[in-house]
Amino acid sequence: MKGSLKLLLLLGLFSPLVVNAATVSLDCPSTAKAGSDVTCSIKITSSEEVGGFQSNISASSGLTYKSYTKASDWAGDSSSSTFLIYGNKVSGDGKVLGTYTYTVGSSAIGNLTVTLNNIAVSDTNGDPLSSTSTTNDIIRVISNVNTLSSLTISGATINFSKDVTTYNVEIDSNTTTISATATDSYANVTGTGNKTLKYGSNKFEIIVTSELGTKKTYTINITRPDHRSTDNTLKELKLNNGTISFKSGTTSYNVTVDDSTTIISATANDSKSTIKGTGTKNLNYGVNKFEIVVTAENGSTKTYTLNITRKDNRSTDNNLKELKLNNGTINFKSGTISYNVTVDSNTTTISAVANDSKAKVSGTGTKNLNYGVNTFKIVVTAENESTKIYTLNITRKDNRSSNNNLSSLTLSEGQFTFDKNKINYEIAVDYKVSEIKIEGKVEDTKSKVEGLGTKTLQVGENKFTIKVTAENGSVKEYKIVVIREKEEVVTVNNNIKDLDIEGHKLDFNSNTKDYNITSDKDSLDIKVELESSESTYEIIGNEDLHDGSIIQIIVTDKDGNNNIYTITIENPNENITDEGPNSENNTTDKTDINYVPIIMIIVFTLLLIANIAMRIIKIKKRDNKIN
Repeated sequence: MKGSLKLLLLLGLFSPLVVNAATVSLDCPSTAKAGSDVTCSIKITSSEEVGGFQSNISASSGLTYKSYTKASDWAGDSSSSTFLIYGNKVSGDGKVLGTYTYTVGSSAIGNLTVTLNNIAVSDTNGDPLSSTSTTNDIIRVISNVNTLSSLTISGATINFSKDVTTYNVEIDSNTTTISATATDSYANVTGTGNKTLKYGSNKFEIIVTSELGTKKTYTINITRPDHRSTDNTLKELKLNNGTISFKSGTTSYNVTVDDSTTIISATANDSKSTIKGTGTKNLNYGVNKFEIVVTAENGSTKTYTLNITRKDNRSTDNNLKELKLNNGTINFKSGTISYNVTVDSNTTTISAVANDSKAKVSGTGTKNLNYGVNTFKIVVTAENESTKIYTLNITRKDNRSSNNNLSSLTLSEGQFTFDKNKINYEIAVDYKVSEIKIEGKVEDTKSKVEGLGTKTLQVGENKFTIKVTAENGSVKEYKIVVIREKEEVVTVNNNIKDLDIEGHKLDFNSNTKDYNITSDKDSLDIKVELESSESTYEIIGNEDLHDGSIIQIIVTDKDGNNNIYTITIENPNENITDEGPNSENNTTDKTDINYVPIIMIIVFTLLLIANIAMRIIKIKKRDNKIN
C-alpha cells in the first residue's frame, strides 16, 4: 500500500496537469559568524492540502552540509542535495517540511546562498500544484575586518597602508583634521575629527572596531615645531635706593638700605618675555627677600632673587630704671628681674619707669591681691621690640581664721559621743525610724557649715557629710553613717510537730488537739517536738493519773500566744468492783465530786495572766531600746 501511494504521489508530481498554486519558501538566518552552524527551514504555504513535495537543494562553497531533520508528521527521503516528502497532508500558512543545518566556513566572508531548484508540489490526489521553480536565501557572514581603507591628516602627507598602524608627521600649526574610512562598512571608526596641537609631541589614536567587536588601533604622532623665544634673562635690574652690580647670568643679589621702602625695576632681554615681582616694596628691619620671575615666550622661567637688608638703628634698651609698690619695699636693681614682697592689704599699685624713653612698659597699675602669693609680670619692650620681663611675687598675709571644727553634733535618734577631732561616726536606729534630724554648731562663728537638717532614711546604710568651711577656706568633713535596721518579721507558730508517748501508738496530727489514751500508770513518758524552735511548751497534769485524768501540753510562741493539746486518761482497772454481799466495797460514795473542770479553769486563768505579763515586759524592752 505504501509503495502504491508513493508511486501515485510521484506520478502526480510530474503530471502536466496543474490545478492550484502553492508557495514554497526557504528561511535561513540573515547573518552568521564564521565557523558557526546555521539552520535553514523549508516551508510551504497552500490553500489546498499538499500530499507531496520534491526539490533539489544547493549551497555556496562557504557552507558545508551537516545534517537534515524532517518534520515528524511527514514521510519521505532526503539527502544533502535532494528533498522528497510524501504520505501526508498539509494546508494553511508556513508549514515546515524540514530543516537543513550547514556549518559556515572559518574563512568565509561576504554573502552565502542556499537555493532550492526544480520544485514540484502535488495535492493529496497526486495532482500537481503550481509553484516557483527556484527559491533561495542569502546568509551574510558577520565581518571581522577592522582595517582602514583610507587615512588622511590635514597639513601633512602620509604613505598610508591598511597594515601600517603607526605614522609620524610634523605640522607647523595649532590644529589639524584627521579623517579615516573603514574597509568594511559594518566596522566603526573613532578618534577622527579636528585636533588641537600643542608645541612638541601630540599623540592621537584612531580605533577601528569590526562588526564582531575586534579592534585595531592606528597611532598618529604629530610634532608641532616650537619657534618661540627661549630667552628668559634680564638685561637690567636696579633699586631706587641701593646699588646692584647686575649681570644677566647672576640670579642672586644682597643689598643693604636705610629706608622702609624700596622700588624694584627690571628690563627683560627679550621684549616677548614677561616680568613679575617688580614695583614698590615695604621693608621690615633685617633681611627682606624678593623674587623677580622672567617668563620667556615659550613659557620657560628664570628667577632673580634680591635679599634686601633694612638697617635697624632702633634702641635695644629694655631695662627699667625704677620699680616700686605703694605699700611694700623693693630693693630695686636694673639687672635684677625677680622680687619677693609681703604686704597686708588686698590691693597694691605697681609703678615702673623705663631706662629709655623710647621703650614701652606694660603690667603696671593697681592690682587685686588674693591671700598668699600673687605673681605679676612687668614687660619692658625696647624700641627695636626686644623685651625684658621683671617678675613680682607679692604675698598677701592671711589673717583669717582656720578653725573648721564643730563644737557640737547631735542626732534626733541614736546614741553616740561627739568629739570635734573625730570625723567618722556610725549609729544604728530601729526600723520604725524613717527620718533623722542632724543638728550641729561651729566653734568659730566665721566658719560655715553645710549638711545639717532632717534626712530621710532608707533601710541599711545612710551616709551623710557635714562640711565645715573655715574663714580661710580650709574644709573639714564629718562623716555620719546611720544604719536603719530591717523590719522584723515575726512568724507565729505554736504547733506541735510530733508527739510520742512511750508504750502507746498515737495517730498524731498537729491540727488535732484532743486525744484519749488507756493507761493504768501513774504518769506517762511524753516526748514533744515543736514546729518552731522559738516556741516553748509545758506539760501539766502528768502525775497521779487515774481514770478521767487530763494531761495538758501548753505550747507558747515567742509573742506569748498559747496552743493547748489535751490527753484524757482511761483506766479500766478502776472500774472493776467486788459486789458480793460480804464485800467491803459495795457501798457507793454519794458525794463523789468531778474536779477536772475546776482545775482547767484555774490553769487557764494562770496562763492568761502569764501571757499578759510577758507582753508588758516585751513592750518595755522595745521602748528602752528606742530611747
